[in-house]
Amino acid sequence: MCEPGPADAVDHVHLDEAEAIALAYFQAAPRDGWSALVALAADALTERDDLEDRLWRRGQQISRGYVRGRVNA
Repeated sequence: MCEPGPADAVDHVHLDEAEAIALAYFQAAPRDGWSALVALAADALTERDDLEDRLWRRGQQISRGYVRGRVNA
């Protein structure tokens, strides 16, 4: 792996969090880097799909007026 250089804008808080998550996946996948990477990617894609579904449902509610505020309520 390549270490970030001084010119790289690295958010150390997120890097530490990412490293902790990567380590957890690596340890859960009998120290098999490829399996850990595949599991992490699969979980990320599942989370993305869930978020897209929630956003779509919210958009449907808004377009039907369920979430809109009432002026003279």
